[in-house]
Amino acid sequence: MGLLKGILIYTYARRRTNKKRDRQEMRERAALEQELQELDLQELDLQGGSWAEEICDHCGRTNAEHLEDEEPCS
Repeated sequence: MGLLKGILIYTYARRRTNKKRDRQEMRERAALEQELQELDLQELDLQGGSWAEEICDHCGRTNAEHLEDEEPCS
């Protein structure tokens, strides 16, 4: 009974550790993606200044709105 209990405790501890690691990696990845988007927007603003304000011919949204939206325009 003691061996079984030890195995259960060990597997539970490993699962918790893996979940914590995965959550931390997801937070880091999200922060990096956010930083990359901000850098891309800054770079685009430096290049043309008006890129984010250009209107799409297909849907009438601005390029900045396209970056924020997940759906492509049709």
